[in-house]
Amino acid sequence: QDGDAKRRKVKSGDGYFRLQQRLDELYSHAWQIIQIVQLDAAGKYALWIYVNHRVRRVKLQVKRPFYININDVQSFPRLESRGKLVSRVLPRSRPVLSLLELQLKEDDFQAQSKEISMFLTHPDVEGVYETNVPLLFRIVSNLGCC
Repeated sequence: QDGDAKRRKVKSGDGYFRLQQRLDELYSHAWQIIQIVQLDAAGKYALWIYVNHRVRRVKLQVKRPFYININDVQSFPRLESRGKLVSRVLPRSRPVLSLLELQLKEDDFQAQSKEISMFLTHPDVEGVYETNVPLLFRIVSNLGCC
């Protein structure tokens, strides 16, 4: 029995070493994306990549960023604490007032989409941007050439 416990301990240490090797491989070599597959859960994807002469599967969870342009940020204290003020060029040359970037998990975003669309009716909100950008586009544009 004591020998079994030692073997299990060595195996778990060996597993850590293999995991560390795989992580080093992913971080230190260029990736070639072969395929991006959407998984069952919203916002979760599997990337099939070619790295260091091997094909690897990498799981990826993508958050949905969107922007809210507000006249007075203090009138939305919860938003101010959850988002961050950013500077972007808005469509149709709209003026940037106080532009907040918020990032939600895709399932949270879908559950709160009605509340988000209700922001458009508030008098202090100039607009809500990038809510309809597909997550696949976000993946490709953010990863680019790895």
